[in-house]
Amino acid sequence: MKTKYLKYAPPLLVALLASNSAIATPSYFYSGSGIASQWAETSPGSGVLSTTAGLTATIDSIMAGNASAPGGAVQLVTATGSTPSLTGSVETLTADFGGGNVLTLSSLNAADWGTAGSGGLLDIWAQAYSTAYAPSLSVNDIENLLPTLSAFELSQSNPFISYANLAYGEISIGLAGYYPTVPTFPTNTQFSKIVKATFHGVTEYLFSMGPATASGVHENTNTAALTGNYEVKIPEPSALALLFAGLTGFLGLRRKAVTA
Repeated sequence: MKTKYLKYAPPLLVALLASNSAIATPSYFYSGSGIASQWAETSPGSGVLSTTAGLTATIDSIMAGNASAPGGAVQLVTATGSTPSLTGSVETLTADFGGGNVLTLSSLNAADWGTAGSGGLLDIWAQAYSTAYAPSLSVNDIENLLPTLSAFELSQSNPFISYANLAYGEISIGLAGYYPTVPTFPTNTQFSKIVKATFHGVTEYLFSMGPATASGVHENTNTAALTGNYEVKIPEPSALALLFAGLTGFLGLRRKAVTA
């Protein structure tokens, strides 16, 4: 049996993926009611974040972090006038990576959540929490244990976004939150806020049930806040196509090798 083709398959896959591995730094654009705030280190490497209402030209540097060093964050808020409200207007942050790769991140409103038992975001979140921390409880049990639903949903609908990076065929988004435990929840319970993301026409709700990593920073007014980094990912469509093509080619080469 000849297997001379098989040795070329791993390098072929590596080459296909490497062709899509350039790290892209995005340009950010904001739209909304102006309630958004940016959190930046009071001095480089201080670990203390202070807020500035509204977004300024420094937003690109604030969003320049990564999983190892998330740095500051931008908070998107859903509000009516200057008051956070689920019935208000959402805020949007667009990250343009070039090459047609445009990511839109936004806060959430009531329409995003749906109602208990509808199979919407509320049920999806409760199921994720049950799986991660309370497998003996049903989705309905989890929802009944939450504080007032509207208050809970509002608290989760205004995400702190630390970075959005495109590299190796996927987008990594950092969501700042609590570490090691979310207040008022059982010890070692970790979950991020939720961000609504649209990329190449596909919209999804992104959040993490942990494990979080220590961000190395915290709010100046609340030393427990923004202490954790929760990374969520979106695969780039072209990367999936390349991987599929590579696997198809690999299987074809393997078939030739087996039948040769």
